[in-house]
Amino acid sequence: MNPNTSQSAPFSGPTGGSTSDNVVTTPVPTPPLAANSPIVVPSVGSQMPNTAPPVGQSSQLKLASGGSRFLAQLIDGIILGVLSAVISIPLGMIVGTMGTNSQPSGAAGGVSLVGQLIIWLIYAAYPIYFIGKSGQTPGKSIMKIKVVRINSTEEVGFVGAFLRELVGKTVSSIVFALGYLSILWDKNKQGWHDKIAGTIVVKLS
Repeated sequence: MNPNTSQSAPFSGPTGGSTSDNVVTTPVPTPPLAANSPIVVPSVGSQMPNTAPPVGQSSQLKLASGGSRFLAQLIDGIILGVLSAVISIPLGMIVGTMGTNSQPSGAAGGVSLVGQLIIWLIYAAYPIYFIGKSGQTPGKSIMKIKVVRINSTEEVGFVGAFLRELVGKTVSSIVFALGYLSILWDKNKQGWHDKIAGTIVVKLS
């Protein structure tokens, strides 16, 4: 055989059998990218999920300022003060009358204790009811701010309101009210009570 004569590449017959033990596989060339073909670049957010900006900057939610929250709390405090006066003044008169009629001191003390319990229940139930129902106390409604779940516009419900208003605000008040002051420097303007309940306070307009 002439060494300069080229041999044809082995191939498979119609029955699937090979004419040689060595099979050469020729790669299929990739067609070049058209000049006008768009190039898809992954978004930055998909590559860096942990670098999202604070709530209120990247979404349509606008966080309520510390000043508006303070004013809302002040308005609610005035309302609660009026309710307390409506209950405590008549009870005080009753206790005074019982004392002048030489009633046992234990009875007067019992009436006074019941009055204090009623006032405490009003202070506890007032924010839990309104926040759980609509996310707004009367004070927050006047200031046009609302308590919602973080990263959403959903209302917190009564369980969330209980965690925020009773448990969370008790914790926020323990250490020199630092839980409330943290609103001033937290990126999402959350107090400790907001972090416990998973809430933020947003503007409605």
